[in-house]
Formats: sequence, C-alpha cells, structure tokens
Amino acid sequence: MVHPLVQADEWLGLLTKDDIAELKSGPAPEFAKIIDLIYERCAENGMQLVIRDWNHLDFLALPFLDTQTNRLSLIESLSYSYEFKQICFV
Repeated sequence: MVHPLVQADEWLGLLTKDDIAELKSGPAPEFAKIIDLIYERCAENGMQLVIRDWNHLDFLALPFLDTQTNRLSLIESLSYSYEFKQICFV
C-alpha cells in the first residue's frame, strides 16, 4: 500500500514545495484533509481525481484487521463533500 500523499507527490507531481513544508510542519493530517488537498491540486491541473478503493479490509479484514465492517468505509469517510461514481469489479 502506498500512501496517497506519496502517490500525489512522487508519482504525479501534484504537490508544491509549500504543500510539503506545511504537511511536515504540523501534525499528521486526517485522511479526508489529504484527499481534499489532492482533489484541489488535480482540479488546478485540469485532472480528474480517481480513487481506487481496496475494500478487502471492509469485507475480509484478515490478516490486517480482526473483523470486517461489511460497509464501504472509504465512501462513507468521504461522502461528506464528494459525489461518487462507483464501479465495482468482482
């Protein structure tokens, strides 16, 4: 698993030096705030943000978690301000 900030910075070059300095100077940002920043940088660069969920944790859990949630927790955690187009491959 690669942290979204690493993907945004190293893979896509979306983060500015100011973004990096601000992230390093404060406490670890919440996941939703990270996605907000990445979304803003995508929009500024005329890009669409695509988030690929790894919901193994939600429905199988093991060996990473003790119990599964049986919910789409990524969608739940970001649904406060985003609309989603969901595609599922089974």
